[in-house]
Amino acid sequence: MGVWRYCRRSRISIEGEHGVSERNETEVSANQVLFERLNAARIEQESEPPKKRRTGRRWLVTGIVTVVVLGLVGGAIVIANNLVRDVAQDSVKSLGASAGATFQGPLDVKIGGDWPLFQLISGSFDDVRVSAEHATLRGVPLSFDVRAQGVPLDPKKPAKSVQMTTVVDQDGLNEFIKPPTEGGTLTLGDGVFGYHEEVTGPFGIKLGVQVSARPAVSGTTMTLTPVGAEVTSSVGNINVDPIVQAVLGKAPIPVCLADRLPPGAEVKSLTVTPQNATIVVDVKDIVLTGDLLSSRGKCE
Repeated sequence: MGVWRYCRRSRISIEGEHGVSERNETEVSANQVLFERLNAARIEQESEPPKKRRTGRRWLVTGIVTVVVLGLVGGAIVIANNLVRDVAQDSVKSLGASAGATFQGPLDVKIGGDWPLFQLISGSFDDVRVSAEHATLRGVPLSFDVRAQGVPLDPKKPAKSVQMTTVVDQDGLNEFIKPPTEGGTLTLGDGVFGYHEEVTGPFGIKLGVQVSARPAVSGTTMTLTPVGAEVTSSVGNINVDPIVQAVLGKAPIPVCLADRLPPGAEVKSLTVTPQNATIVVDVKDIVLTGDLLSSRGKCE
């Protein structure tokens, strides 16, 4: 009886040990599987490339910030550029005031180029235009257009080049250009000037002749070459052909323009129409001050 109990107890003990061992092995196997799965998921996640959506979003934010900054900087440059243009144009407009009573009339000033601010930084303006319509210069009614290039900021330094175009009508013509004869007057024609001249005919008779002359320019001198003549005095039956031929055979008449132009000016062209005369001159070594409007050269 005691032996049976012992054997039974031993069998139960043995069976109990086997049951615990089997349970432990099952639990360890399950943990290993779970660990392996988690480890594989981690490795897969680390091996995946960065998500493009996040990178694109960062680029988008960076682009927006850049555009905003550039917009603010660009706006400031545009404002400064316009301010420089306005100040420079107002300064050049003081030309009229500095000329005193010599010049009367409003001036229109334009600073050429898209970026006067950068021109200011460089030390000179590339292109400056000064014009006046229906102005009066030394009592002469006229209009003019001055184009200066390479204008330094230093008001004492001359511009690189200055070209001045002056237009006078019949009213201002004789004030601007001296007639070739004493007490005579110039008239406008188609490519020619007209003027009245007195000549001595047969028997000492004074005859009036209306002369048409083609102008030519060189330096500060205009020459008038007679191309037509018509006797305007009543002389009866006197043959005036020799008188006309004598007038047409005269040498070109020089007319000085230096005392009507700024010092250092050279006449480049002269165009005549029945409405007006247009004179284009190049001016050297002159600054954009009142001297451009008030000072004049001399006829030698």
